[in-house]
Amino acid sequence: MALLWGDSSGREVALLRRRVELLEEQVAMLAKFAGMDPNHLPQARPVLDEQAQQLALRGQRIAAIKVHRETRHLDLVTAKDDVEAFLAEHSRASTS
Repeated sequence: MALLWGDSSGREVALLRRRVELLEEQVAMLAKFAGMDPNHLPQARPVLDEQAQQLALRGQRIAAIKVHRETRHLDLVTAKDDVEAFLAEHSRASTS
């Protein structure tokens, strides 16, 4: 936890995570108020669409980034970060 609080960006990440937690709590409360089961709310869509995922998994990172940029209208850095995060998550899931 010391690393997380070691710089301003770490504090920002922690604050953003807390804000997301609060928003999720609010959505759950609103769903209950509306008579909905909060466990049956739509889930977040995958960051990469199927085509970008397949390209990334085949080792075609640049093509995956290009497709992801065009599909979601993203800048290069964001698209690159999304593809790398997907691959990191996929490798963690496949090793566990």
